Amino acid sequence: MRTTLLCALLAGLTAAPLAAIDLTPRFSTMTTRDGGVLRRLYFQSGEEGSVVLSPDSETEISGGGGEALFRFGAFEGASLILRKSPHEPALPFEGETLAAYRTTALSFAPAGAQPAGEMEEIENPLAINDWTGRRFVARYQIPGNRVSQSVTFLNLNAREQLLLVATCYTKDLKEVTARVDALMRTWRKATATELQTPAIN
Repeated sequence: MRTTLLCALLAGLTAAPLAAIDLTPRFSTMTTRDGGVLRRLYFQSGEEGSVVLSPDSETEISGGGGEALFRFGAFEGASLILRKSPHEPALPFEGETLAAYRTTALSFAPAGAQPAGEMEEIENPLAINDWTGRRFVARYQIPGNRVSQSVTFLNLNAREQLLLVATCYTKDLKEVTARVDALMRTWRKATATELQTPAIN
């Protein structure tokens, strides 16, 4: 069931343009002072260096081609795709242009899913780091189950907008949304020296 849900999601995604930040997952691996192995997830961010995310131990990470895929092991079929938004930060989350965001959010529906209820919209769901954004939550019916999808457009700055597509079974929506938000709150810049330095035990 988990593989079926993820395949349906990926089939519904369309290509996105490249950004200054490359969201292909990269890892720095170091041996700590006590002989343990430290593995850090990071993304290259142009001239600004690197950006680090710190997922928990239950989260599986993969990806390529400018996007990252996170699978939340505690929740069957739950995943997050992190990629560049097809829109620019200059496109406001209001008025007529808000319809463009709604249309884009609906375009990521899992293949073969049927709408099951009204779309919910949340303004600035991650109000940290001076980020602005809009989250669209849609619910769908697939054979034998109900699926929810949270699509978040997140302005990192005046030049870059990220797209977060989280998909899970509807019964897990609250918990999966909390996992996504907790993950994004670990987002921070890191220097090349930091990525090569073991954490102090």
